[in-house]
Amino acid sequence: MTDRQTGSVGVTVDLDRRPGITLNRQIGGLGVTIDLKPIPKDKTLSAMLEAGELDGMIGARAPSCFLRGAPKLARLFPDFRAVEQDYFQRTKIFPIMHVIGIRRSLADQHPWLAVNVLKAFIKAKELCWYELGQIGHLFTSLPWGVAEFDATRRLMGEDYWSYGIEHNRDVLEAFIDNFLKAGNLAGGFAYYRAAHAGRIRMLKGEAPRLTPIAVPTCIRWAEHDPLFPYAWTDRLGESFANLDLAMFPGVGHFAHREDPDRAASEIAAFFQRIGWR
Repeated sequence: MTDRQTGSVGVTVDLDRRPGITLNRQIGGLGVTIDLKPIPKDKTLSAMLEAGELDGMIGARAPSCFLRGAPKLARLFPDFRAVEQDYFQRTKIFPIMHVIGIRRSLADQHPWLAVNVLKAFIKAKELCWYELGQIGHLFTSLPWGVAEFDATRRLMGEDYWSYGIEHNRDVLEAFIDNFLKAGNLAGGFAYYRAAHAGRIRMLKGEAPRLTPIAVPTCIRWAEHDPLFPYAWTDRLGESFANLDLAMFPGVGHFAHREDPDRAASEIAAFFQRIGWR
């Protein structure tokens, strides 16, 4: 939401509804004030957008109201594909999707590790590229998938999803240049500053207690998840009244992909225990 007279921008989030997540601060160099706050507990972003309580929404997925064809809703860029293609042609930037890192201690212990991980991903991409180009038997359920693949390579080059530092140096340098511009660094940390007070109150036991979820819940927490250590499960019992918690040994962040058979077995066993049919 934007107020053109006051130069303020309102940002509403549903990612974290803990108390204390509020922010009202100037973002350096932009001349606007960011007002960040969680949505009410009894509302959703989609419902607020449809009701006109929000002017717009940015998300990885389209809101349900848009998918239902709710009136008065439209994409900010109706022909987004043409806009994105024009951006690429002008800048040659295809935004990086993910970055994979390896702990220095592992790299020092196994000097071959980093190079071989890169080689494995490159080989996997080669196999994918080959399959996308097969017209005798389609590897996707899209009728013009091969033609789309060809058109994308004509526009963006043969290796448009490139791996490694050198192949992405221009994109990385543009990212760093923008990141270091006045105000951008502060803006990047704004959410974390806004949430900090709420986290501290929660850790101190000063935040209002939320009613625990009573629905039977099964959580299998990866033993070697580098993002979410198993030690973080120590307070899950405060949020779930009927919790089946156990460690998922021998796997990392993507447990369901690293050991899909065991993941499926755990899910099936849980439903059997609670008598779900």
